[in-house]
Amino acid sequence: MKSESQYQKFLGDKLRSAGAMVLKLHGHAQQSSGWPDLFIGHRIWTGWLEVKFQDGRWKNELQRHRIRDLRFRNVPCFVIRWMAGHEVLEDEDGNIVGKLEGDGAERLKLLKHYWEVDREKKNE
Repeated sequence: MKSESQYQKFLGDKLRSAGAMVLKLHGHAQQSSGWPDLFIGHRIWTGWLEVKFQDGRWKNELQRHRIRDLRFRNVPCFVIRWMAGHEVLEDEDGNIVGKLEGDGAERLKLLKHYWEVDREKKNE
């Protein structure tokens, strides 16, 4: 993969192959800033993904704040980063939550699993 947009397409295609709805957001003047890149809708897992490539930085602090706000409200949301051939899930602070791999259905199951583990940790 050579860019964030290539990875975003790859990920979207994988999730769509499992029957997921993948909504890609494009920021514009009529939309409030900071929303994650993708909304995923599926019976296994529904939530938001902010896509980063390699060591891609936050465009602004509002992105991190929006993700923190969604997660605080118990809305599933992760940062997903393509790093040297691996897909790494992170929270808004860059803490690694897990890795994604497999076909679209397996990825959705992993997203669900990591979200449940994350919520258990938050509730301890």
